[in-house]
Order: sequence, then structure tokens, then C-alpha cells
Amino acid sequence: MTAIRIIKTLAGVAALSVAFAAGAYYQAGQKAHSAANLAALSMQDESAWWSHFIGSLSRAGDLVEQYTQDLPELDKLEGYRLVTRMTALGFERLMEAGNPNAPQFFRMQSATRKFAGDSPDQLYHAAAVSGEHRYRITGQLHSEQLSTVLLEASVYGGDMSFEGGSRRLVSHLDESQLVTDSEGRFEIILSTQNKGEANWMKLENDVKNVLVRRYFTEPQLHDLLPLNIERLDGGADPAPLQREQLVKGILGASAFAEETTRFWHTWVKETRAKLGVNQMRNLQDDGDLLTPGGIKYIQGAWQLEPEQGLKITFMPPQVPYWSFVPMNMWMESFDWHLVENVVINNFKAKPNDDGSITIILSERDPGSPNWLFTQGHRGGLMSFRFARMGEQALPVVQTEVITIKK
Repeated sequence: MTAIRIIKTLAGVAALSVAFAAGAYYQAGQKAHSAANLAALSMQDESAWWSHFIGSLSRAGDLVEQYTQDLPELDKLEGYRLVTRMTALGFERLMEAGNPNAPQFFRMQSATRKFAGDSPDQLYHAAAVSGEHRYRITGQLHSEQLSTVLLEASVYGGDMSFEGGSRRLVSHLDESQLVTDSEGRFEIILSTQNKGEANWMKLENDVKNVLVRRYFTEPQLHDLLPLNIERLDGGADPAPLQREQLVKGILGASAFAEETTRFWHTWVKETRAKLGVNQMRNLQDDGDLLTPGGIKYIQGAWQLEPEQGLKITFMPPQVPYWSFVPMNMWMESFDWHLVENVVINNFKAKPNDDGSITIILSERDPGSPNWLFTQGHRGGLMSFRFARMGEQALPVVQTEVITIKK
């Protein structure tokens, strides 16, 4: 697999984090830390694998320094923050929530955990699963406080290594197919055979993860509609923490942090070189994004001086949800838990008289109802996502750099 192919496999997720959901983030370090290496290291003194962990994080820090030497200090600071966030994320997935015998959902993205072009309006929850077991997911679409706009549940499997393997979407279920009770409660069965369940998702021998995406009208700091997953063919695995499991978590988490730093820098660099800055183009899907539910994307790179703004105009398609998210140099949305106007969607945007939408991305307030604050950033990527597009064509997005007066 070429370097660009590797980057695209992960970053095409730019818009949806599918590769992460599929477990590919562990595979980022698998070549360096194969099963044989893990087994060998687990037999060594603790200092050996701890040295690998520290060494990988040190290399990630070196990459941040290398990539940001000509960039503003904020980009460097956020690069180091990315390393810490991805290390913690790798630990949770690989060690704390990586056992398909005792599955548990973990929140992949949040206000302080972002990966591969996150969407603040969505909740992403993933869990490890295996074709050897039968599972039940339970949840609720709405309550008195909150309603789910869209839901997508997907099971991923296949060979997700970077050595020629291919991942695939095994099964998928969305809110239009979901059977609920009068209160919006639902349960989904995951198994190799359908025994007449109303909501069923197929498992195969090589499945790795189930991902549930839920869309809302605004960013979700907390999960007010929690999901649960349980095995139906036996109790939780009672085994205590094993040495090899710890080594796998430590080495995999640090390798993921190191590779994430390298991948997203390269993806941003390639996108800017291909598209130029302050322009947007359709994100092509060559079949490796595995996008469910008619989700389509438009991506671009932006670069602005403090007195400049980027004027973005488009005619929105007839869809239940669309959003526009500007991001930093590490494919992270801005700090939406601190400032509200750093992301916009069809529920918040105010249209022009002809129905079109005009968004202004800038540091200074232009007095526009659809102003998005760059929050001290000078450049990065940006992305539109459109849900349930059907056969509609993506809209043409027009961009113009303007001057914002004080």
C-alpha cells in the first residue's frame, strides 16, 4: 500500500472516522509492533517495553517540532496536545475497551478528544466485537431533553493492516430502518444468524468493531442518551489484566500517537498542495471510505491573515442534516466547548433571500449571522458533510477572501 493510499485510508475518514472505528488506528503501529514482537517484548523486563513506549512518544514530539517549525506557536502547542490525546485514546480502545468478550462502548470523539475531522454535532461510540459471540445494543432516540436527528450503526471487518489488506463494511443500520417503541427505545442484535429480530446486524468471522454515530442539532458536551452493549452468550471475561494485554495497549497506543501525528500532517500538506488554499472540492470516494447512509463530503484548506475572512457561499441540498466544520492543522475542530460559533449546521445557519447560505470564517467579527470564529488559528482544513444525499449532486461551493474591518 502506498503512502498516499495509507493516508487516504485514514484521512478519507476525514469526514467520518471510519478507519478509526474499524480499529485501523491500532494497525498504524502493527508493522513496527507485530504479534511476534508483542509476545517477545511481553516476556522481557518491564523496562524494555516501557522504553519502546517512551521512544515512540519522543519521536512523535520530534515530528511536531519538525512539522511546525515555520508555523505559528498555536499549531505547535496543539500538535503536542494531539499526541497526548491520541495516546489516551489508544489506551482506552486497546486496553480498557478492547475486549470483545466483555464489550463496552467508549466515546471516540468529544470536546477534548478529536480525530480525523471530527463533527461536534455527532456522538461517536465504538465497541470491540467478535463473530464468535452474540451481542445486544440498547439505547433511546429521544427524551424530554434531547432528540436524535440521525443514527447510523455500522459493523466493520476485514484485514485492516497497512500491508495490503482491506477493510470492509459488513453490515449497517440507520434510523429509517430502526424499530423503536413509543418512547424511542430500541435494541439491536449483532450475530452471525438472524433469529427473527426486528433490528439485526450481521457479524462475520473477521469483524472487529461496531460504531454508532448519532447526529444532533448542536454539539453534545455530554451523552444524555447513553448506549449499552452486552454479550448474550455468556458473562464477561473474568480474567484479570494480562501482561501481553498491557504491552499491546502501551505499544499500540504510543504507536498510534506517533503515526497519527505523521499521517494528519501529511494529509493536510497533500490537501493544500492538491487544492490550494481557500478553495473547496468534492471528496472523492474510491470505495475505501466505506461511507454509509448517503453521507458525502466537500473538503478544502484555508489560510487567512488576522484581518482577512473567507466568504463561503452555497445552495444547500434537501437533506435532514448538513454541517460545516473548520479545523486546525491537525484535523481537529476548534474548542467548541469554550466558544459556540466555531461550527455551523442547517439548524443554526440563517439563509439568504434566495435560500443560499453564506458563511464567514474569520478572526474578526464581520457582523454576519453565520460567522465562524477562527479562535486564533491562521490555517488548517475545512469540511462540509451532507447526510442522506440520495441521488442529489453535491452543491457548488464558492469561496472568496475578503477584508474584515475592525
